[in-house]
Amino acid sequence: MHPRNIYKTPPDFSKLAVKFPEFMKIVNIDLNGTVRIDFQDLNSLRILTRCLLHQDFDLNVDIPANKLVPTVPLRLNYLLWIEDLLNSAGMKANVNGIDIGTGASCIYPLIAAKQFKWKMIGTEIDKDSLNSALKNIKQNNLENYITVRKSTSDGFLISDCFDELTKAVDFCMCNPPFYSSTDEMDCDRNVSRAPPRNARSGSFEEIITPGGEEVFIQKLISESIKLKDSVRIYTTMLGHKKSLKSLLKIIRQSGIPQYTQTEFQQGKTTRWGLAWSFSDTPFSKQIQHKKEKAAAPISFIIPQLQSVNYSVKDVTKKVLEILNKLEIKIGVVEKTDCICTMELKAYKNTWSYQRRKRREIKMKNTDSSNNDDTEPKSGVPELDTYEVPRKKIKIQTSLDMDKQCDSINNNKIDDRSSTVEINGDGDSYDFLKAALCIRKDNDYLLLEIAYLSGSCGKDGVNQIVQYVKNNWI
Repeated sequence: MHPRNIYKTPPDFSKLAVKFPEFMKIVNIDLNGTVRIDFQDLNSLRILTRCLLHQDFDLNVDIPANKLVPTVPLRLNYLLWIEDLLNSAGMKANVNGIDIGTGASCIYPLIAAKQFKWKMIGTEIDKDSLNSALKNIKQNNLENYITVRKSTSDGFLISDCFDELTKAVDFCMCNPPFYSSTDEMDCDRNVSRAPPRNARSGSFEEIITPGGEEVFIQKLISESIKLKDSVRIYTTMLGHKKSLKSLLKIIRQSGIPQYTQTEFQQGKTTRWGLAWSFSDTPFSKQIQHKKEKAAAPISFIIPQLQSVNYSVKDVTKKVLEILNKLEIKIGVVEKTDCICTMELKAYKNTWSYQRRKRREIKMKNTDSSNNDDTEPKSGVPELDTYEVPRKKIKIQTSLDMDKQCDSINNNKIDDRSSTVEINGDGDSYDFLKAALCIRKDNDYLLLEIAYLSGSCGKDGVNQIVQYVKNNWI
């Protein structure tokens, strides 16, 4: 999440319930006094969004029942990134922009006007969404900052925004429909991943577009090549990482001089941002290159076993039993009844090709037993034992969850965060450092591993997750 995003500290539902009677009606209070809402209920999501916009931006926004319910932290992430892009290009005052497909809530122009004092032009092709957006602008007295125009049917995305009064804008933004069909939408999520926290919302037109987001943005890129400096910075949000790779290739082939990318992370949800410009003002390096540590964790739902009590404590013990077969240093960071987080450090890959290694060990033992000069060996030797130069590796094998690793310096991994910074202890564990989290999520237990650093990259995390899956029996 963007460092300036106010939702880095999650909203206090208890305070929202006291402040907004409509929010009080949808909350549930558990035995510990924790206030929760049902994120699978669209009406609850709609009320939550309305209350957050009212409390944090002094905006009164109506969201029709059949339209997309926008997530406020994600929208703010996108706008803050655009602010960074504008600042890097020296554009800090009198900013004006275009929001392509502004939607019924008109959320981007409303926050942009209220929070940043930007003047915005919104475009919308759907008549009902257009009327709803105009209503939201009027009831917030932002007519001097925001205008909304109906998109024409000639296929242009932003060209029809320019006239005698509007000859150039500082940026355009776009949150296009992600999918090309309902079949693509239904098959989008890997079955091994945890189910989405929020219920899916939105009309057909807000979710589906011919060719999906990739074709939609290809059209925007083609249009930008004709318009060039009429828009100083072109930006879009993407829902699929594969689209980002393909679109970057098109931008490079088109000879567009300046482009950059980023990630937007909100809990388990990751989106991608893409920006390009024909201006001579380059994007700053800080914006061009996202840090590896900002990667989303790899997660899967832990299956229930008859031999293991389905609790964080017992599942954690089982996971440690699996990992302790490898040469990985494990340090407990935080432990409660609902979450356990750990730091993992590895000197080299000891988790790949385990079946082949076992076969080689078995063959070696068989050959040794047939050699008259060598006494038979009892048992199976440990896999890949080794020493780090000058210092033998110390593997934590204890299952005592109360002992914490001294090298962690009491850092905590927040169960709402996808990454964590943990100070190293000087050991030569430069192959992989990762953060592992086992936590409750409704009726499920999730295992999440986030890549922190190391020469093996994110592939090492994927391989460890797969190793745990293969040994979860």
